[in-house]
Amino acid sequence: MPLGGSTLSKYGSVIIATYKRAHLIKYALDALRKQVYQNFEVLVILCPSNDGTERLLSEYQKYLSIRVLLRKKPLPVTDAWNLGMANSRGDIIAFLDDDAVPEPQWMEQHIQTYNQLDVGGVAGDVIPAVLFNNTVIPSKSSSSEIVPKKPKLEIDPKPWNSPLPGLEEYSIYLTKSGHLHDRLVTTKKSVQKVISAVGANMSFSGKALKTFHFPSDWMPAYACEALLGWHLWRNGHSMIFNPDARVLHIEHGSTLGRSEGRQKALLYTEYQLFFYRLYNYERSLSVICKLLSAAAIAVSLPEISVLRGLFYGNLRGLIWLFSNKVGGSYNPLRRLPSSLYEKL
Repeated sequence: MPLGGSTLSKYGSVIIATYKRAHLIKYALDALRKQVYQNFEVLVILCPSNDGTERLLSEYQKYLSIRVLLRKKPLPVTDAWNLGMANSRGDIIAFLDDDAVPEPQWMEQHIQTYNQLDVGGVAGDVIPAVLFNNTVIPSKSSSSEIVPKKPKLEIDPKPWNSPLPGLEEYSIYLTKSGHLHDRLVTTKKSVQKVISAVGANMSFSGKALKTFHFPSDWMPAYACEALLGWHLWRNGHSMIFNPDARVLHIEHGSTLGRSEGRQKALLYTEYQLFFYRLYNYERSLSVICKLLSAAAIAVSLPEISVLRGLFYGNLRGLIWLFSNKVGGSYNPLRRLPSSLYEKL
């Protein structure tokens, strides 16, 4: 059922990491200025680029409580999130992409969820959007980046897609192979339990985040939200998907300086490494399921970039796993070939 109607009292912190996005972040700031619920601060984690972002932020400080925190490099975004979490003052800490435009009730919906339900995190909906005559409008190509077009009612019967024990009733769950799977039953009728969110639109109680810190050796934002969701779950905090906490996500070209093939290779490499990151702490994970899952992906997506990501991710991950068992200090990211970053 839709949330609403309770007294709002919690103070919020909105964390936005940005780099070379002055032409986009202004739409996010405009939308924050128009929020129905205004009891929040905005922490902008900025990597200077001389594109006018600093001037823009100075202008919006007239309308919003903005604090700017500087960092030297744009990636990984998890370092920016760590900086934001360490400096936030809010009871609720929300994460918003610099190209995501929240609807007027966005902050209100996040806060209402915590007021009415005993949760540690809220995943909001993300709607693809385009810029047309300086106006952000929903894209006709898709209704949501989170809710599947054909909701799945049952768990995938393949053994490597079975949920970790305790997540059987979750609409988005972590599998024994370390992947996220979804079976969202509805799009707009009710909140649902999920194990992960999308970084463009998620929030957490400050209490739930007190014991969490992203590792410093993470590649660009792939699978990191799943680590955060797993941490909350294992520490007794549930996460809820609230479809009424919506943002419009502006579609535009990549600014990470990587080709589509390189992006895909990094994506599949980090997805594999995520399993090995978590394996020492989550004993319900299965190496056999991990390898079966990788083989199934290789058969269904026989692209060179995907195959390279699967190969390097699992090879370095297995070596990492063995190194951990014998007390070694192997770092898989330092051993990945430069071609993943430069040539793909």
